[in-house]
Amino acid sequence: MSNPNGAKFAPGFPLPGHLKSLHSGVKMTTMEIRRTQTGITVDQARRAVAAHLRAERARMDLTQTQFAERTGLSTNTIRRMENCERAMTLDQLVAISGLLGVSPGAFLDAAQASLRE
Repeated sequence: MSNPNGAKFAPGFPLPGHLKSLHSGVKMTTMEIRRTQTGITVDQARRAVAAHLRAERARMDLTQTQFAERTGLSTNTIRRMENCERAMTLDQLVAISGLLGVSPGAFLDAAQASLRE
């Protein structure tokens, strides 16, 4: 384990206070505990993106398979993204927003707006 400055902690070596809770058997990634500048957790953002993806696909009246074919992604990838089992990559975001006819930023803005509603 290393700290933000790159110093490594050997197993059994006392950890600084702010890292103890991370090393207490609960496995949390930095992404899971970090909040965005807007105060939204990464988990909330992922759920909003997944919900927005599902809603937009439904609005287009497409099955997951049809949506996947049109974006060049696999049906399994679409299913996992919609179920919040997989984070969307930048390449996938570009493919999905292209099919929807919006910019990647507009897609993310719409997902974020749903959190405020």
